Amino acid sequence: MFTATYLPGKYIIEVTYVFNDEDHPTLDGAYDWYRYIAWGRFEDIETFFLVVDKSTGSVSRLSFIGLQIYWWSPFYGEWRSISPIYSGSATWDTAAHERAKVYSFSTTGTHPIIYANTWNHAMGENDNNPSMADTAFSTWLNPVEGSRMDAENDYSTCVYTDETIGESP
Repeated sequence: MFTATYLPGKYIIEVTYVFNDEDHPTLDGAYDWYRYIAWGRFEDIETFFLVVDKSTGSVSRLSFIGLQIYWWSPFYGEWRSISPIYSGSATWDTAAHERAKVYSFSTTGTHPIIYANTWNHAMGENDNNPSMADTAFSTWLNPVEGSRMDAENDYSTCVYTDETIGESP
């Protein structure tokens, strides 16, 4: 899913991926049910931002910060928030929850190359698992307009109530 925000001198494009599942390396079956109870869904949803320079039309950076999604969690009994996650140097068998702005990355044409590096789909600009086969997504061929909150509400039994940019990507 894609959503664009227009700011002086730049566009911020929110990119959201929906994965069928998050495959925990050791407790997968139990983890699936935990996800359903805690998050209201089996699917994993991840978001990052492309910051595009208006004058050149090129992506000047990738951002794994800024987004906050708010929802009431009956499992936790409180308001919760979700933010983007960055893989850093983590590999597939690690869960990562880092934050980053990335200024150097490879592209295919004008599109950045992004890797899901960990079992919990933390993404980054480097392939941290070179011995594993890569899977390409056709993100740019069939984009769907919408926000992370739209995706959350499409796939979850929980109701997500607000999406804000809390920190500039």
